Amino acid sequence: MRALHPRRIPQLWERRASKTQVKKVSCPEKVQTCWWASSLTRVQECRLDYVQGLVRRTKVSPKSYYDYFQSKVAVRASVGCVKPEWGADVTTNKEKTQTFLWFFGKLRIADSGNTPQLPTNADLPVMVDVIITAKAVGKELARLDIHKAAGTDGVLLALLRPLTDVLAGSPSALIGWVLGKS
Repeated sequence: MRALHPRRIPQLWERRASKTQVKKVSCPEKVQTCWWASSLTRVQECRLDYVQGLVRRTKVSPKSYYDYFQSKVAVRASVGCVKPEWGADVTTNKEKTQTFLWFFGKLRIADSGNTPQLPTNADLPVMVDVIITAKAVGKELARLDIHKAAGTDGVLLALLRPLTDVLAGSPSALIGWVLGKS
């Protein structure tokens, strides 16, 4: 940090940076019996690296460091105080951590093997076999109104009527081959 004039009040980010640099961060005791101990330690290490990086870049970009602490203040104001089950206010970070871990440990439900079974293929209804004959296709093609405009597929119905004999056999043979009946 640069030397300050005796009457100059340091900026907010300069005060925070000097406090953060002087302050030694001590890791809380590891909770060895909990499933979240290793991830909690890793999160604390990443957070410490992030804050130290902000401190190193304070001279280059003081606004980012200021914004970081302002966001922390905003979160603290919106969340409010942390209270455990017994109702006392929690002040230290260690107490807050223990309160949150206790709360999430209480909500965590282990799978006891009573999950509902998914429906199997035997529960599904059996479909009736579809039988398409050349006569059925020919009858549908003969019913086409040749005075209508093209359908959604862009084929003019007037063009399909002369091809009824040719088209009648093709779909029935194709569908029979797909269903394995030919």
